[in-house]
Amino acid sequence: MSDVVERAKAALEGVTEGPWGNYGNAPFEVFQEPEVGQEYIAPRVYALADAQFISRARSLVPELVAEVELLRSTQGLSVQIPEYGEWGSETLAYLFLDFGIQPGDGYEAASARQVDLLRELAAANAEVERLRAGYAAAIHDLHFWAGCIHSNESIQDSMHSAARAHETRLEGDQ
Repeated sequence: MSDVVERAKAALEGVTEGPWGNYGNAPFEVFQEPEVGQEYIAPRVYALADAQFISRARSLVPELVAEVELLRSTQGLSVQIPEYGEWGSETLAYLFLDFGIQPGDGYEAASARQVDLLRELAAANAEVERLRAGYAAAIHDLHFWAGCIHSNESIQDSMHSAARAHETRLEGDQ
């Protein structure tokens, strides 16, 4: 867990659900009824933890927003890397082993590096799929042209045989 999350959790300690209000400098506010001269004490007072939380919110909220944005930016990437299985500890273990990210590297540095690596991996996977599609089209063309050669049966057989060998290899790669 990142430092900002720990600080936010610490700031939440002892904070009441609210409603929060400002009741002057004292822990209560006195309402005077001028005609009768009676004093009324407000039924709600704020806790010191509430005030401390409010004062920390200005720095915590932007940091939490940045953290959530980083996490959201990585969510869709796991779908693009099926060889890592379900997104979770198994995927992170692969990232640590395959890409040299160490658990002690620090959350922000490791997260940023993971995002970059996942994006590079997704781009590489897209290129592999593009090349596979081109390879499959070339095999199709080989079969087609083999069928067009009527005069030499041995050339036809060789081309079909080569196409079948490439199909088998392509199926094995997937």
